[in-house]
Amino acid sequence: MERKKTGKSLQKSENILNEALFHNLAFLADAIWEIDPYNDRIIFLHDKLTPELEGHCFTFREALIFLESHIPSNMLDVYVNIISPEFIQNLDEDYSFNSTARRDGEIHTLQSVLTPSFDEDGKVSHAYLTTLDVQMEIDQQQKASESKTELDRFLSAVNCGIIQYTINTKQLILANDFAIKMMGYSSFEEMKKMPFNKMISPVFDEDLVHLKNLVKTLSLDGDPVECEFRVLHKYGFVLTIFGSIRLLSQSTGEPILQHSLIDITESQKTIHRFKEITEVLESAQIGLWYIIMGNGNPKFIADTSTAKLLGLDPKIEPELFYKDWIKNVDEESLRLLKENMAEMINGKTQEINYKYNHPTRGQLVFRVGGLINYAYKGKGVMFRGYFQDITEDNKRLEEQVAREKTERETLQAMASIYSNSYFIDFEKNTYDEMKAFDHIHNYVKSHTQDDLQNILNAVLHDRFTGVALDHALIFANFSTLSKRLSNSTITSVELIDIDNRWVRLSFIRVGEYSPVIKKVLLVSQDIDDEKRKEENLNLLLNTDKLTGIYNRHAYETHIEEIEKTVIGNDLWLVSVDLNGLKTANDTKGHTAGDELLKATAHCLSTCVGDDGKAYRTGGDEFALIFRAKKEDALEIFNKMEEYQKNWSGSINSKFSFSMGYVCSSEMPGKSMSDIEKEADKRMYKEKRKYYTIFGDRRNKRG
Repeated sequence: MERKKTGKSLQKSENILNEALFHNLAFLADAIWEIDPYNDRIIFLHDKLTPELEGHCFTFREALIFLESHIPSNMLDVYVNIISPEFIQNLDEDYSFNSTARRDGEIHTLQSVLTPSFDEDGKVSHAYLTTLDVQMEIDQQQKASESKTELDRFLSAVNCGIIQYTINTKQLILANDFAIKMMGYSSFEEMKKMPFNKMISPVFDEDLVHLKNLVKTLSLDGDPVECEFRVLHKYGFVLTIFGSIRLLSQSTGEPILQHSLIDITESQKTIHRFKEITEVLESAQIGLWYIIMGNGNPKFIADTSTAKLLGLDPKIEPELFYKDWIKNVDEESLRLLKENMAEMINGKTQEINYKYNHPTRGQLVFRVGGLINYAYKGKGVMFRGYFQDITEDNKRLEEQVAREKTERETLQAMASIYSNSYFIDFEKNTYDEMKAFDHIHNYVKSHTQDDLQNILNAVLHDRFTGVALDHALIFANFSTLSKRLSNSTITSVELIDIDNRWVRLSFIRVGEYSPVIKKVLLVSQDIDDEKRKEENLNLLLNTDKLTGIYNRHAYETHIEEIEKTVIGNDLWLVSVDLNGLKTANDTKGHTAGDELLKATAHCLSTCVGDDGKAYRTGGDEFALIFRAKKEDALEIFNKMEEYQKNWSGSINSKFSFSMGYVCSSEMPGKSMSDIEKEADKRMYKEKRKYYTIFGDRRNKRG
């Protein structure tokens, strides 16, 4: 037999029923199960209190899980045993058992019978388990019977303990087996031999004081009083006993005190568990409710959690509660609720979301589910169900829809801006070309991430070559993408493609931030014109107009870049100062001075070549930075000396400069600033030698 409900809908039904199940511990009353031990089927043919299970098929394992979740633990072993295939297959006659449970604040007795059905060969084919609530019959029997025989029969039926003793002389008159075991004794004789104070010592002291005070309120042959008290069993565990105490008369004239006792320990545990579940429901903003329609004014019976959710007083009458609730329901939502109730009357379980104008919190959104309560025997129709506040969830959903709409609009806008756009979804492993090359079009279908990587790499091989391709493949590596985008929304690289044009590739994070990248947009943009303009601008910004070599701005930028890296031991910094510039300017004019400056710049840049950079850092001050081995550096310095000796200009017949140089290997661990100062110091030393020889002290320093 296939299930009539999906697992999801059944779970919803079970959630809706939680309050009924735990309020009514006798939830199997008036139930009929069909058990097929050979085909592993247990079918709820009929269940008065939980009608949505009617016709529902469980496997043996599912039935055990259901029982473990909902039945009192002291009954669990019995039910597990009787529904097992082994037990049923060996049945040769009816098997019956009793159990007790608290229902509607009272103790009820359940009677169950397992009836085997035989095939033509006399083999058990299946069995029916019928469970009845017989408390009403027992109550009637108790009222109609006063004799000891009838009382004993009743006690056997309800597993009730009876103790009778004289009120004045404290003599034990009667204790049935159930009471004897409950108090921790092995026989009536053992119990009767105990002194009265010793006999009742298992009762907790504070509970015993309460019992004695209750006895004082009794009248002879009057109504009994009810109470709960705890007993410390001789094996060390604590029992919770529900008792009914009554004062009876006897022929001797001495009144008798009678205790009717029922063990409700497991019931109390279940009630405690129900309280815990109620607290959990409240913390999850879920409430349970009943609504009665068709019998005068509608009535709304709500638990405290529902009242809190609705912002209403839980103590007001159900009719007023219904009115206060209905007036706060949004008009359109009210129409949906009425349609919802009409469907429930037709036996359908319903669940909808509706808007509610809370008295203090403003408009909220509730999810409400319910079904008709077939256990209700009063006038009209009762619905039961649950409320859940989903305002925040609904708000997040609306925000998500808005974000996704914005995301789509943004992607479309970006696709129109960039040369090519590829939307990569790592959650779905899809690769969506929004505006790209024809040969990778329509890769929206799902792939493995390795496949996506191969597709992207193929595109890059068509677009780049050489070193640029190597850089492009490193940039497109998915395995390092999360790290590169950990503190930003975009990462880019600029490369020259096979057409010798500058291209910028960018990964742009899409959607909400997450440590693991879920969605990205890979875009490519032709920036050749921009890059050429940038190069021209950088050239103007970093070039000395007169000499054509790098200027002081470029020099300081280069020094800062070196400071950020490991300097190493092969870096050379040369400080250069042109000799005789003022004399040339004063005697021959500034054109002569410019000729000397240009000669110095040409000498430095020509001699260092592609191994370094030459800078004009001031009026007559220059610098040289390069990396080289010592022998190669000395070769460069020799070229400078030869250049100076062999030079002759149109205005000046010769030129010279003083220089001081330092290799980083001479100053390990020192900064570029320290190396620069040492190079200047050595240059000034050479400068003093020059002026000592030629007598020009105009720029004497230090």
